[in-house]
Amino acid sequence: ANLKEGALTPTETAKLLGVHVATVYRWLYGGVRGRKLSSVLVGGRRRILDQHLAEFLQPGNQAAAKTDDSRSKAAQRTLSSFGVRNQGDRSGK
Repeated sequence: ANLKEGALTPTETAKLLGVHVATVYRWLYGGVRGRKLSSVLVGGRRRILDQHLAEFLQPGNQAAAKTDDSRSKAAQRTLSSFGVRNQGDRSGK
């Protein structure tokens, strides 16, 4: 089987998804919401396999959502300590 079939360059991935190539590299190296985009090196060139892209694009798992929720609550507590209240909170607390 030819590896080129079913494998995209970061540039091709960016065009396919309608994002900037820098965004694809950020997903590869830094991840987003606790998930990284997997890739393989072929002859020194980075390739994103179709299966890796499909896995990355699946809706997030619950563990990542819980992490984001706890981070959001921690951020709200920090803002509250500076006298900044939640935009959605209209109770005046």
